[in-house]
Amino acid sequence: MSGSVYPFRTEDKKTVLEYVNRMFKRYKKNENPNGTINDFLRDYGDVFNMAWMRIITG
Repeated sequence: MSGSVYPFRTEDKKTVLEYVNRMFKRYKKNENPNGTINDFLRDYGDVFNMAWMRIITG
């Protein structure tokens, strides 16, 4: 996540990636069992924004 436009603290990186991985698992389970992370990010590119909002809103 280097070069991120958001000022993630080092400890936030793990939180963000765990959130993205959870959402990807849901995506595979509920929407596209054969989907790749690229498919997921194409369909839900705002997942990083959601993760960031979760961090700043506590």
